[in-house]
Amino acid sequence: MSTGRGIPDPGFAGDAGGADPVLREALDAYAADPARAPQVRYALSRARVLVPVVAVLVEEDEPVDGLRREKATDMALVTLAGPDGRRALPAFTSLATLAAWRADARPVPVEASRAALSAAAEGAEALVLDPAGPVVFAVTGPLLRLVAEEGVQPPLWADDAAPAAVRAALADVPEVVGVRFEPLAGGDARLVLRVGSGRPVREVLAQVAPALQGLELLQARVLTGLDIAVEQVEGV
Repeated sequence: MSTGRGIPDPGFAGDAGGADPVLREALDAYAADPARAPQVRYALSRARVLVPVVAVLVEEDEPVDGLRREKATDMALVTLAGPDGRRALPAFTSLATLAAWRADARPVPVEASRAALSAAAEGAEALVLDPAGPVVFAVTGPLLRLVAEEGVQPPLWADDAAPAAVRAALADVPEVVGVRFEPLAGGDARLVLRVGSGRPVREVLAQVAPALQGLELLQARVLTGLDIAVEQVEGV
């Protein structure tokens, strides 16, 4: 553990310290199905979290009779160091999850975007949500930057406009008679194409691929991976 001094301004008067209900629901869904990770990132990006600060000694009196006396303390953010030396900023959904991790830490409520910015300012490579549980969730790399920039979009499988955009991009591929997005473990989504008869699936996919590669929706929203699956529809 190490400490830094980039403590954000709270600005949350009257915060009772409970978990954001949308974020809590997303974390519960993720615990049951890791493919729901994009749902957590989206909820987190719009939630208040608690970052912990602790008292650190900045100055001591000279020892008297062999005893050191505290002279001045300051409050500082806490960062965690992993086995590989990489650092992470812990954040918490509620006072209860913070107390379960460290009872002496003081909570500072901030928007998740500001917590992500603080992580970068502290040289941390990740934001770890509720490191003592009940559901631990980490945001790293480009996804951490997106949270900091308030650029996280809804999961593709939760966005009604996403299938319509794909259908429009595949307007010249009549064999594709339906599309939908599903959650995908370790990725952003699975795109399911419902393909009718008429041409071999291989030929249809050869026409689909360049159309999807040029689709702005996917270029902007696919960050951790997109899987494509085919459902063949007989008699269409």
